[in-house]
Amino acid sequence: MEKIAVKSKTITPMFLSGEDQTETEFRMPSIKGLLRFWWRALNFTKPEIHGSLTKLKEKEAKIFGDASEGLKSSFSIKPLTTSIQGSGKKFPAHPVQACSSKPFPINILEYLCYGTYDYVKEKKENQFRRQYIPENTSLDFEILLKGSDIKKDVLESLYFLAVFGGIGSRSHNGFGNISIINATEVFESLEKTYLNPHPVKNLFKDCNSFSNPSFTAFSGGTRIFRMKNIFDRWDKALAELGKVYRGARNALEPLHQFEKRQYIGSPIIEKWSQKSFLDRRSKPYYLKIILENNKYQPYIIYFPSTFCDGLEKNSAGKKIDHKKMDADFTKYCNEFNSILLKSLEEVKQ
Repeated sequence: MEKIAVKSKTITPMFLSGEDQTETEFRMPSIKGLLRFWWRALNFTKPEIHGSLTKLKEKEAKIFGDASEGLKSSFSIKPLTTSIQGSGKKFPAHPVQACSSKPFPINILEYLCYGTYDYVKEKKENQFRRQYIPENTSLDFEILLKGSDIKKDVLESLYFLAVFGGIGSRSHNGFGNISIINATEVFESLEKTYLNPHPVKNLFKDCNSFSNPSFTAFSGGTRIFRMKNIFDRWDKALAELGKVYRGARNALEPLHQFEKRQYIGSPIIEKWSQKSFLDRRSKPYYLKIILENNKYQPYIIYFPSTFCDGLEKNSAGKKIDHKKMDADFTKYCNEFNSILLKSLEEVKQ
C-alpha cells in the first residue's frame, strides 16, 4: 500500500464541522467526497467518457466505491492534523452599502458567508453561530492507495480541489481555500503542469470539445476570470473579489427584480418570501483565492451546464420548460460574464 503525505494549510477561513455544527472538525469524509466531486467534474467530458453517465459511474465506482453495489473504495484518507483551534472572531471589516434604498453598510465578507452567523440585537452586530478554521491553519493528512492504477486519478482530484475549489460551507464564495505546501513532492508523478498553483485552461484541455454538461464539469465553455491586482492579505483579496461579484449581480437587473439573478444562484429570498423558481441550485461560479509567494490572487471560475437536468417541476409545482430555461441560463450567465470582464481579465491559455 502506497502512502502519500499531504501538507496543506488554509488560505481563507474554512467552515467545516462534524455532527456538532458549532465545533470545527477536519473531516476526512468531507475531503474524500470533494475528491470524488472534482474527479467527476474533470472526467465527465473527457474523450473516453464524453458525457456518458454509465461510463463515468463505472470508473468512479472502481476508485471511490459504490455502496449500492457493495464496492469498497480503492483508497483511504487519515488525518495527520488531529487538533484544530476553531475561532468565532469577527472578520476584518470591509464595508459596502447594503443597497440604494438602505444606506447602512454591510461587511462584504459577511455577505459572502451569509448563513453562518446570527444578528445579535443587543450588540447590534453579527456573531458566528459556528466556529471556523482560521486562515493559515495546517491541515495535514495521508492518502493510502490500495493500488498504483488509481494514483493518477486521486492526485488529479486533489490538485483540482486545491486549485479550483474549496472545502466546507461557502466554498463557492471563496471560503475553505487551501494550499498544498509540499506540492512538488505530492504531484511529482504527474505532468509538470500540475505544479502550477494557478487555475489555467490548459489543465482541462481534453475537455474542450464538450460544451454543455448536465452538472458542474469542465468543458469548452468553462471560463476563468482573474483580478489584475494581487494582495498582501486574504481578507483584502476576498473582499475586493466579493465586491466585483456582488456588483455584477446588482448590475444584472434593477433592484427587486430577480428574473436574471436567480440563474446566478438560488434560492433568492426577499422579505421572507422566495423569489426564485428553484428551492436550491448551486451557482455556476466559484470565487477562488490562490496563494503564491505570500501574495493572494483572486479568481472567479465559471462552469456552464444545463440548468436543472432531471427536474420536472419548479418550486411552485409548474412543469419546467427545459429548453427555454437552459437558453435563459446561458443568456444571463453570458451577460453576467460580460459585466465581470469590466473589472477582471480572462485567462485564455
